Amino acid sequence: MADGFTVQLNDPERAVVTIGSSSRRRLTRKQRFTLAHEIAHTLVYDLACSPPLEMPQILSLIDELRGRERASGLEDFCQIAAGVLLVSPKDLKREAGRGGVASVESLLRLADTFKVSAEVLIHRVAQTTEDEGIRANNYAVLMVAPERGKGQIRACIYSPSLRCAVTPPRLYTSFKHWAKRNSLSSAILTATGGNWEVRVPSGFLKIQKTPYGTTPGAWLLDMTLVQ
Repeated sequence: MADGFTVQLNDPERAVVTIGSSSRRRLTRKQRFTLAHEIAHTLVYDLACSPPLEMPQILSLIDELRGRERASGLEDFCQIAAGVLLVSPKDLKREAGRGGVASVESLLRLADTFKVSAEVLIHRVAQTTEDEGIRANNYAVLMVAPERGKGQIRACIYSPSLRCAVTPPRLYTSFKHWAKRNSLSSAILTATGGNWEVRVPSGFLKIQKTPYGTTPGAWLLDMTLVQ
């Protein structure tokens, strides 16, 4: 707009909400993330212009960014920035407490606290460093969602200490291929939920599969290495 920005969110009810107003209208978790993503888009604009104009030097900088989670372009940058806006590092460390994220229960509790999806929360925890104490040692959790009829790994928290037991997964790849590469039971692929123990050279893995959300085929898999 000439004096700023307008964001349109999908909603069954039409409404106009001014940011900073006293409106008690509550956004869904998906709407909150979409709004945060669009706010991130405004960071590349020159507000001295009317209407605001994109700044090429900022766009070039974003393309060159390299960090804990690589931002290959503007959309990736806005996805990462949206997560930081909704789940700040300081608040995440405070809410995670001393135990950090060490179970599906603690993960979902934090997602409820910040009013974000489990996928967003997993990405935020994955972006932290080992010395921040938010990622628990000997622990991993994978979020798998259906994509073209197959399970795709959409988000992951992975402790480096688990490398001796199973290889780290790559995001947006097939869970089936990853499971087979690590010789995990085929029952894990087909079961709707359950618990397993897998013997590994350094001890054994306790594995728990938990359905997530209302989408069939979406679930969380957490693994704890017991030495």
